[in-house]
Amino acid sequence: MFPLVALLVLLATPTPMSSPLDEIDATASTITLNQVQALMVGMYSFYAGSDKRGTKRPHIVSKPSSEMPANDPFLHYAGLGPSGEPVIWRAADASAFTRMPKETYEATFAAVAADTGAAGSEWKKLYDQLGTIRFERLALRAFVLQSDAQKKKSLDDIAWIESNVHLRAMRHDVYATLKRRHLVAYNPAYNPGQPTRDPQHAGCSYIATKERANWPYFREPIPKADGACNTVPRTFVPSPPAYVQFPMGFNLWCGTAILMTLRFDLHDKLSAIQHSQVGTTCM
Repeated sequence: MFPLVALLVLLATPTPMSSPLDEIDATASTITLNQVQALMVGMYSFYAGSDKRGTKRPHIVSKPSSEMPANDPFLHYAGLGPSGEPVIWRAADASAFTRMPKETYEATFAAVAADTGAAGSEWKKLYDQLGTIRFERLALRAFVLQSDAQKKKSLDDIAWIESNVHLRAMRHDVYATLKRRHLVAYNPAYNPGQPTRDPQHAGCSYIATKERANWPYFREPIPKADGACNTVPRTFVPSPPAYVQFPMGFNLWCGTAILMTLRFDLHDKLSAIQHSQVGTTCM
């Protein structure tokens, strides 16, 4: 896939029979999942009011519907204000929000994150090349393509497991098969977590110790958890199950996934493969 800096060349060189929208769709198909995730991190930091990059929070300005752009009538990123703050126009007519497409927030905050540099220099260059409206279309299209690709890969992985992982196989053989597909089996009971250091907001972070949950083994002892991390009940079982998560798509706020459970008997042989329904997790 092309890096974003190379996409500018592609956009500047239209093919004879292509339309501007065709070019945007073609460009969106070259953007990687990591690039989309970088944009989404920048977007969410502004949307949640938690940006820590020194940029200013958006200034929301209510506008009569007659003053809103015809191709952006509900919510419109209007550029940077005199103090460097991103300015967002919002239709003053409350009924406009009942008609606003759900993607409008994503498109607007994608433009904010790109133009301010919160999503990185490559997205900023692309925004400057396209302008607000075309960039918003590109961002939304890239989200859809990457979400669809994520779902397709997960369905392919599930089908591959069903063909290559067999009941009665030993745990170590099951794990070796999963690793051939670059998949990870885990069990959260083996992630002890790390207490946060702020005494006024005692909590537990499971990010730094996440890998300790990977590849649970026969008769593995439950790790000791300290402080706020010791509030989650954990029960030792001789032959712990393992889980494989398959992402099934995402947007700015939510992600969907299927959880596969691999159960092992007391001889540490695979006894069952179970699939959950598609579940949704939102921030």
